[in-house]
Amino acid sequence: MASRYRNFKSEGQDDKNACWAACLVWWLRATNKRKIEQWEIMSDDQYSDLWNPQQGGDGTIQEAGMSKVVKDGRWQMDYEKVENAKNFSYATLSSHLAYGPVYIGYKDLVSNGNHVNVIYNLFGPEQYAQVSVMEPGHKKKSNGKFEGKHLTRSLNYYRNSGIIILGSPNTMISLDR
Repeated sequence: MASRYRNFKSEGQDDKNACWAACLVWWLRATNKRKIEQWEIMSDDQYSDLWNPQQGGDGTIQEAGMSKVVKDGRWQMDYEKVENAKNFSYATLSSHLAYGPVYIGYKDLVSNGNHVNVIYNLFGPEQYAQVSVMEPGHKKKSNGKFEGKHLTRSLNYYRNSGIIILGSPNTMISLDR
């Protein structure tokens, strides 16, 4: 089931702060929940308070914002919070993936800020687990937007620091769609 998600074109984020919206657009398309554009999500009044101005204006989404997106009933996601990223387990991710792709908010050490991806596959032995992921901020383009890309990463990439917010479909995705 997971390999078919690679067939869904990756979604690049519209600006340096839109990872959460790009991932939601891709997640909704991949789960057949809804087709929507990033600008529609980002202009939603319910999401105008997702940014923390104390962050020096870098616009990174905070825990409350990530939680708000996942808990929004329109998207039909189950929510889970992992208090310490080091405790993000193979079993936890596997249980979410049983329902479909997983929207994940985490502390990214490369950008040194909070970031969002969508994980859609978990493979390999538990101690060396790998994930297939849709990364919305793979490469910055000349127009300021970003190119998204499907990547393979170690599960440990997400276990560095901070909290992790997970959102997965609240009903199992059918293979017959």
